[in-house]
Amino acid sequence: MSRKSQAEKQATISVILKYDLLRHVKLREDVETRMSAAPVEKSGRTTKQSLWDILFTLLEDYLTARTTVISDLHVETGLAKPTVTRRLQELASMDVIAIRTDPNDRRCRLVSLTEAYKAKVDQFVDECSNEFRDLINIHDKRERDVAEKSLAESEERFRDLVEGSVQAIIIAQNRRYIFANQSAADIMGYSTPEGVLNLPDSFQLVAPRERERIEGYRDARLRGEDAPSFYEFEGVRSDGSSIWLENRVRVVNWKNEPAIQFTFVDITARKEAEEALRQREADYRLLVDNQTDLVVKVDLEGRFLFVSPSYCRMFGKTEDELLGNAFMPLVHEDDREATAEAMKELFAPPHTAYIEQRAQTKDGWRWLAWLDTAILDEHGEVTAIIGLGRDITEKRNS
Repeated sequence: MSRKSQAEKQATISVILKYDLLRHVKLREDVETRMSAAPVEKSGRTTKQSLWDILFTLLEDYLTARTTVISDLHVETGLAKPTVTRRLQELASMDVIAIRTDPNDRRCRLVSLTEAYKAKVDQFVDECSNEFRDLINIHDKRERDVAEKSLAESEERFRDLVEGSVQAIIIAQNRRYIFANQSAADIMGYSTPEGVLNLPDSFQLVAPRERERIEGYRDARLRGEDAPSFYEFEGVRSDGSSIWLENRVRVVNWKNEPAIQFTFVDITARKEAEEALRQREADYRLLVDNQTDLVVKVDLEGRFLFVSPSYCRMFGKTEDELLGNAFMPLVHEDDREATAEAMKELFAPPHTAYIEQRAQTKDGWRWLAWLDTAILDEHGEVTAIIGLGRDITEKRNS
């Protein structure tokens, strides 16, 4: 069937369903004749009406290409509600419908019109196409007008959504940018989206050291292979400055050809903060690793959360051997009560405590002096304790 005739048939079916033409006398005549000849139970008008109700459902399903399924049947008997079962059997006996078991579920039956009755329905559709031509044309035009208006409104809503988005949206195809919203232009340092669209190559916004990676993602994605859909990369703004972007990618259809949609935000400030934090941590680690004083961090139960290399060296233990274990067993038993009492001062301003104690080191008992400071949360509650210690054995023995 040609595209035009198929479209005409669909328009005719729409009119038939909209104006309830399935109840037209021409479609009923054949079934009425079969009803008169068939041994239908003598319930008269009610029986015929229930037959028609079932048949109208089947007719609608046939015209709309739906499958009619009768479910919730008994597994062994295959029976549904008695009335429905009788009506289906009567229609089947009149060669109007065919019933078969669903191969995927024995409790279900697939019900369809017989080929002979389908032919009559198709003939009726053809007759309606001629008889109600003016009505069908008016209905078809109205449907097209409604569809076109709906499409225009949808496109307008989409355009407003995309253009008003704070996220940058760019679409690339064949190594060229073919769409960009204003946010994309703003983030990449262009006054208008046209500045982005006029770039000669879609990888011009990607930092040179990142291009091989990003191009590999693109090629894999277009081949249908796995590729990250969410990643960070370094980009290049219009003035040549570096910018970090968090990007979400997907393949879209643009004018019947595959294209890549990029949706991204500027995360430069976050990346700079992360780098600054890493640098501070590196500087702190360098300071701690190279000082002779002892540095520890313990929780409120006195378990080690951090130990400096100098502490590990003094006690002849590795970091793994110390972390998670309590410090108190390393303290001389005669000094444990005084240590615990002094640490109570950490829970009141100024949240510091000075302690001198003997500890069991790899070189035997040594006197250590500790200046402890409490770490407070936003509610002023103590969450951990930092201790800065020094060996004062010679001083105590002098």
